[in-house]
Amino acid sequence: MEAERTGKPGPALTIIVIAISIFMTNLDTSIVNIAMPAFTRIFHADTGEVSRVVLMYLLATVSLLLVFGKLSDLKGPEKIFTLGYLVFTVSSGLCAFAPSIALLVLFRFLQGIGSAMLLATWGAIAVKYLPMEIRGRAYGLVTVFGGVGMAIGAPVGGFLIKYLSWKWIFLINIPVGIAALILIRLILNRKNDRREQQERFDFPGAVLSFFGILVLFTLLHTGQDFGWLTWKTALLFLTAAGCLTGLYYRERKAVSPLLNIRILKNKKVLAGFATTVIVTMILMGFNFLFPFFFSFVRHLEPEKTGLLLMTFPIVTILVSPVSGYLCDKGSPRTVSLAALFFILVSGMLFATFGIQTSYYFVISAFLLFGIGLALFFTANTALLMSHATPAVSGMFTALISAVSYLGSALGINFFELIFSFRFPQTGTATAIASLPADLLTQGFFYASVFGIILAVTGIIAVLISKEKNKPLTPSRTNGL
Repeated sequence: MEAERTGKPGPALTIIVIAISIFMTNLDTSIVNIAMPAFTRIFHADTGEVSRVVLMYLLATVSLLLVFGKLSDLKGPEKIFTLGYLVFTVSSGLCAFAPSIALLVLFRFLQGIGSAMLLATWGAIAVKYLPMEIRGRAYGLVTVFGGVGMAIGAPVGGFLIKYLSWKWIFLINIPVGIAALILIRLILNRKNDRREQQERFDFPGAVLSFFGILVLFTLLHTGQDFGWLTWKTALLFLTAAGCLTGLYYRERKAVSPLLNIRILKNKKVLAGFATTVIVTMILMGFNFLFPFFFSFVRHLEPEKTGLLLMTFPIVTILVSPVSGYLCDKGSPRTVSLAALFFILVSGMLFATFGIQTSYYFVISAFLLFGIGLALFFTANTALLMSHATPAVSGMFTALISAVSYLGSALGINFFELIFSFRFPQTGTATAIASLPADLLTQGFFYASVFGIILAVTGIIAVLISKEKNKPLTPSRTNGL
């Protein structure tokens, strides 16, 4: 089952197809944000309606990851991966020609389904088709493409809207998707063994997973608006907790579980997933706060703030291939430890940011942060996927994506809460801008200390985690 095709063209084209899928899903996560004002004008919609264009894509993606991860293990990753490209490409065309905001939201949900298919299966494709000795470099290139997709979303979207039309932020996916489907046809074998086809799909688990994750992420994205102590938030929390608790007990007894609980009982694997949550929290938490700090404390213009914040994504893109090489030649765990050290040091430097901080100092801190992120995401993926056999590789891939989304949501919420804890109940950016710079700097300091604590916790988690040098055979999968 493992990496049957080792000729140079096969692995190279396989890596390209995988990397493009991550590029497209990340691009469409960020590119739509720049079009929000245009949507309010074109569709005569309010900001609440327009925000669903972003939210529905996210909710569809994250709530269906485990479902498609299991289907990938049952039916073969090739089928789900191919269908993901097809759904994503077709739905992009539908989004481009949506006649109303309601249909655009619906088509974005459909696009999110395609995104979930791709994100839940790319790792399984890598395990099945790429030799182990080059997987680290493959994960590094995937990180590069994902970072590029996220970084260029806003500038590319702004260019397309200004010089062409908002429709092109979706139409650009179509030729890329068609090219990827052609490559898949040429390089991936869509035949599966009988064992995979004979297992039953866990429908009760899928329903509990879908609604539990859907409600949980709705809570994380709307709790701030509703108020964390309101009855709406309490109802969402109880619903999510009930569904996820039911999922846990269901999966313990299911013959063919959607989520193999035994995997999460392996402390070395669980620590790897926990580290993913921690580092994603740090990344997204600081990413959320930096614009506030540089805009309201340092009084930078938006375009200058944007250029400054491009520093660490560019470093991440440049260093990720190096991280992949180091993982192939050495230990992903060692690379992850080095990554957390860079992130810890950068967090300490962030805590010293103030009104008079030199921009050379700021850029140096961003360089260290970018190096740490590049080393970590490649190495941690390699570490976790080393435990994945073809029988559970879809489940592993889906979990990596799911916990990354969880870390993103938690990071934004916790960092924002700590940053604004001592602020008056202002609620608007205009009101925050009127606060004293010392108070804003103090809030940023407290958030940075929280980031430092998370980084130390991440180092402990990495010390517990460990890669598996030789994949388990399918017969041993249940013993994880």
